[in-house]
Amino acid sequence: MSTPSGAKNKYVTIEEYLQLEEYSQVKHEYLGGSIVEMPGAKYGHNIITSNINATLWQALSSAEDNCKVLSSDMKVLISPHNNILYPDLSIVCGDPVFFMDRKDVLTNPKVIIEVLSESTQAYDRGEKFEQYSSIESMKEYVLVTQDHALVEVFTSIDIKENSWKINRYHHLEEKALLRSLGVSISLYDIYRHIEFSDIQK
Repeated sequence: MSTPSGAKNKYVTIEEYLQLEEYSQVKHEYLGGSIVEMPGAKYGHNIITSNINATLWQALSSAEDNCKVLSSDMKVLISPHNNILYPDLSIVCGDPVFFMDRKDVLTNPKVIIEVLSESTQAYDRGEKFEQYSSIESMKEYVLVTQDHALVEVFTSIDIKENSWKINRYHHLEEKALLRSLGVSISLYDIYRHIEFSDIQK
């Protein structure tokens, strides 16, 4: 959701950032020593995120892998880049592993989902994807467009080669397959209550 343009110049450690974030009235992400304030999400973004959350909770309720959907309040540590981000949604399967035993910083997400906006989609598709793909536990990265029906699922093929397969779904009648979870979610459910003509208002 955020972009790196709002980074503050003063270098801070991860520990300093986490301490500051505990008392902050707004969310910030940590980018290699810089702190970036996150803009608030608009109505359409929140509806889509809530729809996905609800749909996945139901779909995963009978799964054997004990997978859980985590909201945008969960931070994710990206160790190779020394960054901490707030995905719109993250999914962890099995036992969660936390940074320094902090329950607010996850290190082993299996799936990350970002709902795109006009101001963040280039970052989400490019630099942010590069960061997320360096997490060893990551199996799928899902991008959901707001102003028209489009869900893109990036599935890891080879971790060492950083090779990913892309599947795109364009129609409300389609179901997006998340292979790593063994579930499919319909675009109709993802975009429920969304009027695309109102997204930019």
